[in-house]
Amino acid sequence: GEKEHPAVALVHGWELQADRMGHFINPLLRAGFRVIAIDLPAHGASGGSLLNVPDGAAAIADACAACGGVTALIGHSFGGLAALWLAAHSAGSSLRRVVTLGAWSSVNFLIHNLAIAKGWDAAHERAFRDRFAERFGGPVELFSVERFGRHIRVPVLIVHDRRDNMVGFEESDAILEHVPTARRLATSGLGHRAITRDAEVIAAAVRFIQSPETA
Repeated sequence: GEKEHPAVALVHGWELQADRMGHFINPLLRAGFRVIAIDLPAHGASGGSLLNVPDGAAAIADACAACGGVTALIGHSFGGLAALWLAAHSAGSSLRRVVTLGAWSSVNFLIHNLAIAKGWDAAHERAFRDRFAERFGGPVELFSVERFGRHIRVPVLIVHDRRDNMVGFEESDAILEHVPTARRLATSGLGHRAITRDAEVIAAAVRFIQSPETA
């Protein structure tokens, strides 16, 4: 049997840091898990000034490996997309479950919002996408559940609020459509941020992570 308790990694969202996921810690500890809370690159106490899905996922993978592997990932917002991407690319690892909270379904979500926020025209947005493709050896579309979702083998619980005005509920539709192992818990009235500290959501996530493997 395992001498150590299995570990769960908490992955925060864009422009947030590890303490945003703090409400999960005690319920997970009480359920017998170790907890790893990660500050992603350029966030919280971590160094750097840039963050993106592949680098974010690599940082999560490194932290998990350093801690002897994890049984589950719980990711909020951008962290949810990074967790899904990692699940699709971590065959043979100890990962058994993924929970996402208000997650994006693709990097497109960010680039589109960035273009609006910065007032870019179509040419500027195209140029940004071209630079992204150069930097990561492939187009933005590679980092979309539409492209990688079918490679996820572990059960996924998608938690999303119907009134999330930062990451629309339709993002969870896309994850549900493209990740065969996913099921959804839809909430109403929590929005994008309160979903990370709602007691019922946290309890449902812990139950999901504890649930035995099904054939």
